[in-house]
Amino acid sequence: MNKAILLLVILAIGAFAAEPELEDGVYVLTDSNFDEFINSRPFVLVEFYAPWCGHCKKLTPEYASAASVLASQSANVVLAKVDATEQKEAAGKFEIQGFPTLKFFTGSVTSHVEYNGGRVSAEIVSWLTKRTGEVSQAINSQDELNALTAKENVVVVFFGE
Repeated sequence: MNKAILLLVILAIGAFAAEPELEDGVYVLTDSNFDEFINSRPFVLVEFYAPWCGHCKKLTPEYASAASVLASQSANVVLAKVDATEQKEAAGKFEIQGFPTLKFFTGSVTSHVEYNGGRVSAEIVSWLTKRTGEVSQAINSQDELNALTAKENVVVVFFGE
């Protein structure tokens, strides 16, 4: 009986320790948890940064703000970051040369693209939403159509079955 309880405690501690630290809504990844974290989520934007980098320091509050907006929208995308000066295995795997470098992962460590969007919160959210959001949506009333056209620059509407 005592061995079973000890095993449950060890498993519980292991499960708790497996989840990366969350810093201002952004997951902090390491060499040891990088692959598992990326492979367990449908969409992850990862910032590879250096703590001394001025561009990285400027991006930090914008990136945290974007993470907060995405979380409030219950988006299926999360933001993460990797200190490339400390986590050399993860940085080396993706041949990180400059800072910050952002990569967008789609369900797997092997499926990623370079992030080429803007560096402010609204631009980050917009870029990610376009790649992870609904392709289309049903509009059921004139009021819904008016609300959509008020917030979007371009709207394509199909009337029919």
